[in-house]
Amino acid sequence: MAALKERLEALSPRNGNGFRSQIDETNSQMGAELTNLLLLKMLQKQEEQLRLQNKRIQRLMEVREKGVEEDNSYIFNRFARHHPPVYDGTPDPKTFEDSIRGMEKLFDALQCPEEWKVALWYSI
Repeated sequence: MAALKERLEALSPRNGNGFRSQIDETNSQMGAELTNLLLLKMLQKQEEQLRLQNKRIQRLMEVREKGVEEDNSYIFNRFARHHPPVYDGTPDPKTFEDSIRGMEKLFDALQCPEEWKVALWYSI
């Protein structure tokens, strides 16, 4: 630490007598104070960002801890409330395609996860 201080002193501007002038010292102190204030503000901002990020992570963990079963039943109930189109098995390609299109629209509207689409389709 002392070596670093000596190196900084050597780099500091000096007047003609080899000593730093009062103005140089004042400017140096003001610069150091300004630097410290800026660093403090940056650290405070960073701390706030970390606090917000931790809150978000905590909320996600709470949702995950509630259990997958609640999520599953929630998705199924939302799906069932919309009375999804039913394909009755007739050999008409247009009826089949209309049924598929209707299900795709419903899945998109509900933002249904990919892994649930087949299970929901067969649940009707």
